[in-house]
Amino acid sequence: MAETGSRLKTGVTLAYSIGQVAVNAKDFLFLYFFLFFFNSVLGVSALLVGVVNVLALIADALSDPVMGAISDNYQSKKWGRRHLFMALSALPLGFGIWALFSPPAFVSGFWLVGWMAFFAIFVRLALTMFFVPYVALNAELTPDYDQRTNLTSLRTIFGNGASVLIGAAVFLVFLADGPDFPDGRFNPAGYSQAALLSGIVAIIAVWVAVRGTWGEIPRLQTRSLAQQGHGQRRWWQGYGEFLRAFKSLPFRSLTIGFTFFSVMAGFATALSTYLLQYFWGFDQAQSQAVLLVLGIGIIPGAIYTALLSRIYDKRATMLVSTALYILIYTLPILARLAGWMPDNGTAALFWSIMAIYLVGQTFAVSIVILSESMMSDVADEYALETGEREEGILFAGISLARKLSFGLGGLLASILLFLVKFPVQTQAKDIDPSVLFNFGALFAPTIGILLIGAFAFFARYPVTRARHEATIKKLES
Repeated sequence: MAETGSRLKTGVTLAYSIGQVAVNAKDFLFLYFFLFFFNSVLGVSALLVGVVNVLALIADALSDPVMGAISDNYQSKKWGRRHLFMALSALPLGFGIWALFSPPAFVSGFWLVGWMAFFAIFVRLALTMFFVPYVALNAELTPDYDQRTNLTSLRTIFGNGASVLIGAAVFLVFLADGPDFPDGRFNPAGYSQAALLSGIVAIIAVWVAVRGTWGEIPRLQTRSLAQQGHGQRRWWQGYGEFLRAFKSLPFRSLTIGFTFFSVMAGFATALSTYLLQYFWGFDQAQSQAVLLVLGIGIIPGAIYTALLSRIYDKRATMLVSTALYILIYTLPILARLAGWMPDNGTAALFWSIMAIYLVGQTFAVSIVILSESMMSDVADEYALETGEREEGILFAGISLARKLSFGLGGLLASILLFLVKFPVQTQAKDIDPSVLFNFGALFAPTIGILLIGAFAFFARYPVTRARHEATIKKLES
């Protein structure tokens, strides 16, 4: 590992950060349109889509610790511990993204559900093969407390920037309103075209990350002496290692806290189209503007995180960001239910929501950046405690939490739509106002409860700047 305070080459930093684009290229379509596409466009029951989410989540939950253990214990002079698996994931990931949103016209009913389930699992496994080794590199590329935050910030900027650009293409080109589809969001062919673009972008991003960090392999962490003494561990031992890691308070508190946040994010994102189109009554152009604001919010979020975590600490910054995010995300919906927000269709409402989303995105980005930067510090704590470098196992917790955001978050979103009896394939003007009221009355408390859970576990995270610096000195000695 590089010496504390050493700087990564600019090319390496950029190439590694671009790898995040692959994750966001997949996540944009999954998080924003998976439920809407199969439920509102193709007519699959929202509850059934939620069940498929859970099945895919189970498969995913089994794969993350396995991939973490494999990449921790694999060793090759040419490929190191991580790069081979990252490279092998590229084509399956890109193909799976396209195939999921491109079911043939003759596939319907039971077979459509089977197509959805198979490719949802396929894409998840391909992403696991890339993301677990990829994100583990964050801890290996630099041991510096602040550089890790900066590296994660740049990754987040690249990833979310890609989401904005892909989103602009989706709304302006692939799902644009037209004579055949006055509301382009109901055009099934547009999703296939958008998925093709996302798949190609994902493949390119993976290869850039692999090639750009290739030269760093000789200086990256190898298997520790303790791990070498155990010999080559079997893949199934990853489960035991993952459970053992949960005995560590830093790992346990951060992983569970980020899981609560990620489930909230998945729940909110899965319902974002419903919230913008139906609850707030936005048209296509207004929804696109909100997406643009979310992209703009990345920049102040990254700057705010870097500055505040340097002045105070990562833990303190995380708690402030989470507390403020609870208020930003729930109060506007509760205010609408109380009749205190401007009416739908007014400029006052549109600009109010735009401002709220901008501020909220700043805090959301901060939570994402800090969670991964803090997990890099946890890897050092765990190495000091156990004598083993197991970044793959530890970052499997972050990977699993991200996927829980889509699985459990998507299931909660499906349950909400089922409970309020939200109609399928229905235009906004035809929705019963009581359905929208019930939607908001369940949406806001769910968001609040999940974020409070995240805050409670983040508050138990014990690693400070001083503690981390002491840990690095002990490891280097």
